[in-house]
Amino acid sequence: MNNRGYTLLISVIVSSIVLSIAVFIVTAARKQAILSSVASDSTLAIYAADSAIQCAVEAYNKGNIDPSNPNPVILCGIDKDGNVQSKTLSYSNDRNLADTYATANGISLNTSNSSSYPYAISSTDNSVNFTFPQTGVDDGTCATITVVDGYNSSNKHMTVIDARGYNMFTYSPCDPGSAYNPRLVERQIRLTLY
Repeated sequence: MNNRGYTLLISVIVSSIVLSIAVFIVTAARKQAILSSVASDSTLAIYAADSAIQCAVEAYNKGNIDPSNPNPVILCGIDKDGNVQSKTLSYSNDRNLADTYATANGISLNTSNSSSYPYAISSTDNSVNFTFPQTGVDDGTCATITVVDGYNSSNKHMTVIDARGYNMFTYSPCDPGSAYNPRLVERQIRLTLY
């Protein structure tokens, strides 16, 4: 008779322990899912930046992104309609604009000139956007490319290509006027060519 409630106490303690273990497992699984999603988004962004930089390198090797070229063009990837994306670069020879861009992005250029290049510092007026559609996904990845061309402190000609990749097209700088999305991930690759 004096043991009444003992069974109830044991069942409450066991239930509490089982519930605590279940909450721990659910919390750990949720955190793992979030980390997995972040890693996936980061991978998509770096792949987009890498794809864009590869296109820019090919264009550079063909002489298509030289500011002295009257029609600098980058061909990159396939758009959602299955067409090769062709983007024409628009260069600004505004030294102040180029210097401001170079300074803001940590690029060391000077404004000296060379007889082989009729420009001092040139930069693309606007970044060039490329989309990379994904099979079975409504919203593919995208990347922006910016090019700065000039001379380093040793008066050696250099071209700096910045590619910024994003894990989604919508809500990114590739989609002007779109709202902010907290899941947007940006990864940058910079290539300096001498």
